[in-house]
Amino acid sequence: MDLHPYDDEQRRFRHDDLGDQAAVRGLIERLLRLPIGGHVLRYDLAFFSGGIGIIDNLFISIDAAEAWRARPPDGFLRAEDALATDDRWPIDDEDQDVDPDAALQAFITHHRAPFQAPAYDQVWIEADSDWNSWTVAYTCQRWLHWMSHDQG
Repeated sequence: MDLHPYDDEQRRFRHDDLGDQAAVRGLIERLLRLPIGGHVLRYDLAFFSGGIGIIDNLFISIDAAEAWRARPPDGFLRAEDALATDDRWPIDDEDQDVDPDAALQAFITHHRAPFQAPAYDQVWIEADSDWNSWTVAYTCQRWLHWMSHDQG
């Protein structure tokens, strides 16, 4: 499935649309780097490419929080570890005294899909993330919620 043919068309896949679910499930396994198996899955994947470049907005929720917590994929850092470095893009503000937990909560609230939990237990940030291309994963009870934005 070619997701970026640079034709100024958006390709969108949603869990409530029965078309292409088998191919999308494989794509989601590659994105999460986690087998889906019989887990409950919700998603909204939007891929765009054209004259302005690539804009992808990807949202996935799966009842596999324990599997993620037990072994997050390489390249993901716990939020507190990521924010302890100079790479504080999700919470950067002119006010450097901003509370990281409050900033992460605001980030999740602002960016999450409607089917994703508004609260979190734990948060991971992909190490290569920045303002234009980021991936944030968080757990809430038994659910893993995964959000990704890429504009390039």
